[in-house]
Amino acid sequence: MATATRKFIPDTGQSPVATVVVTRLPILDRTHNLLGYELLVHGTSNDRDEGDAESMRIRAHADLMHAFVDLGVERLVGKAEAFMRLPRASLGAALALPIAGAHMVIGIDCSSPIDYDTLVELSSLRRKGFRLALEDPPLGDVDPLLLGAVEMAQYAKFRMSGSLGAAAVQAMRQRGMRVIATQIDTHEQMQRAVAIGCDGFEGCYLSEPEVVVGSSLRENKLSVLRLLAAIEDPTKGPVELDAIIRTDAALSYKVLRCVNSASFSLPLKVRSVLHATVYLGVDRIRSWIRMIAISGLQQCPTELLKFALIRGRMCELLATKLSNDQREMAFTVGLFSLLDALLNAPLEELLARIPVAEDIREALLRQRGPLATLLDAAKSCERGDWQRLEASSVPTAQCAGAYVDAVEWAENVFEVGGDARPA
Repeated sequence: MATATRKFIPDTGQSPVATVVVTRLPILDRTHNLLGYELLVHGTSNDRDEGDAESMRIRAHADLMHAFVDLGVERLVGKAEAFMRLPRASLGAALALPIAGAHMVIGIDCSSPIDYDTLVELSSLRRKGFRLALEDPPLGDVDPLLLGAVEMAQYAKFRMSGSLGAAAVQAMRQRGMRVIATQIDTHEQMQRAVAIGCDGFEGCYLSEPEVVVGSSLRENKLSVLRLLAAIEDPTKGPVELDAIIRTDAALSYKVLRCVNSASFSLPLKVRSVLHATVYLGVDRIRSWIRMIAISGLQQCPTELLKFALIRGRMCELLATKLSNDQREMAFTVGLFSLLDALLNAPLEELLARIPVAEDIREALLRQRGPLATLLDAAKSCERGDWQRLEASSVPTAQCAGAYVDAVEWAENVFEVGGDARPA
C-alpha cells in the first residue's frame, strides 16, 4: 500500500514526528465539468497558521515537499489543476520547490492588506509558472498593492458564507479572473452561486441528495436498483449471477473488461462472466457489479461517482482488522453511503428495496457498528474534517494511505471502464 504520510524533522532544534494527510475536493463548473482540485492538507501548516514566520515557512515547506515530492501530487489530481492555499509567510516555500509551477494554483489569503514583500513573492511565483487565486479579496478596495495582486491573479475565491453578490462577481470577471465560490455545502447554495454568475463551485454539496418536490426515480435508476437488489440476494450463486449479467450485453462486457484489466493482474484471461465468478468468487464479482451499475448512472456528475468509488475502496482498505464477513461488506457500505445523492431519494427508502445485510443497514441508517466507524473516518478524511478524523479510532496515518490508494484505484477504474459512462 502506498502511504501518504511523511516524517520530518524541522530545523528548529526539536524533533517532532508528524503525519501529513493530503486529500482533494473537486472544483466544478456550472455543468459539473472539472476545473481542478483543492488540496486539503493536514499536519503542519495549512491547518495551523500560528507561530512566527520562520516556523510557518518550515511547516509549509514540509507540506509542499510531501505533496509534490514524496507523495507526488499527480497521484491525486492527474492532469487537472491543483489548488493549494498557503499562509502569506509561507509563499517562499513554493519558490523553493524543485518543480515548475505548471498546473499549480497558489491560494493567497487576502483578509489582511497585501504588503510590498508579498507582491514581490507573487511576482516570483508567476515567473516560475504558478497561477494565483486571491481568497476573499476585499470588495471595492483601491489599494494599489492589492490591485497589483489582482493583475497577476487568475482566480478570485469567495466563501458563500459571506456577502458575495452579482456585482462583485462581475467586477472580478471584468478584471480577467474566474470566480470560484467555496464552502458550498447545499444545492441551494450552489444554485445561488450559479445565479450570481460564479464560474467554479467548491464544497461538499455533491455528496448531498438534491430533493426535488414531486420527483420520482427515472427508469434507468430503477433498473440500477433492480440489479442491485438481484445481486444482493444471498441465495444467488455463480450460476444465478451469470444468468443475471448475461441478460445485459453491455454489463457483461464491462465486467469482463474490468476483470481482465491491470487492476486484477490475473495470470489468465477470463473469457466469460461465469468463469470470472467461479475464479474470483461471488463476493468479488458482486463488488464489481455494484461499482459498474452505479458508474453507469446517467445524469450523475462524474466526480460524484468517483466520490462513491473512493469511499467504497477506502472503507475496504481500512477494514483489515475486521472479520472476513465485515471486510467483504466494507466496500458496499462506502459505495452505498452515497446512494441517496446518486439517486436523489432518501437512503432508507432505497435500502428498503435492496436486501442488504443487517450490518450494512446498521452502519448506513443508524451509524452503528465497526463499519460505521470506518465510514465516518473516510468521510472525515474526504471533507478535510481533521478534528473528527483525529478523534476517530482509525489511525490517521492509515486513513492517509488508504485515501491516496483509493483515489488512484477509482481513477484507474474510470480509465479502464470509461465506456461505462453514457456519452
